[in-house]
Amino acid sequence: MNRLMGSGNPVFRAVRVCVVFLSCSLFAVGILAQAPLREGSPGGSKTALPKGASMGWWAAVQKQIRHDEYQIDWTDHPSVKNLKGAWQAPNMAQNFLTYFTQNGIDLVPRAGGASVWQWGLSLRRWGRPGAATAAAPADLTVSKNRADYSRSGIREWYVNSQKGLEQGFTIDAPPAAAGASSHKTQIGGK
Repeated sequence: MNRLMGSGNPVFRAVRVCVVFLSCSLFAVGILAQAPLREGSPGGSKTALPKGASMGWWAAVQKQIRHDEYQIDWTDHPSVKNLKGAWQAPNMAQNFLTYFTQNGIDLVPRAGGASVWQWGLSLRRWGRPGAATAAAPADLTVSKNRADYSRSGIREWYVNSQKGLEQGFTIDAPPAAAGASSHKTQIGGK
């Protein structure tokens, strides 16, 4: 039981984060609903602020909310068919949702019912031409808005931000054989 409720359990951590976020959001909405309107927001319009709150505080809260919109969280109910559970990252600005699984990533539209499209990507081989090796199974780790697929000799990473989903590779050492290093990915979708 301790292991299930411990802070290392991703499901428990995600539930705890959601509860804290919802509690804070409801508290803020309740305060702002009762606050008088004040002039001088960054956009020039009136903004409801609690008594004693400054526009600087409000700008910092808005910035934190915009930042948190791109965090990666666990879900037991992904919208991708046949996917039982996955890390998910919504991207509000680009209007897509990324699922991170042991096999790679899947992107779907962020809003709407049944997905009208789905796009997937997974690393299959890497190395030098003629000497590429199959990508080993990955150890997937997630922190904030970043997902890392660590394999022997190579790390594939993704960063979810307002600009989109950035992908990169970090190679521990130059691969054996001569020539430029390369990687082969598999792209799928519907």
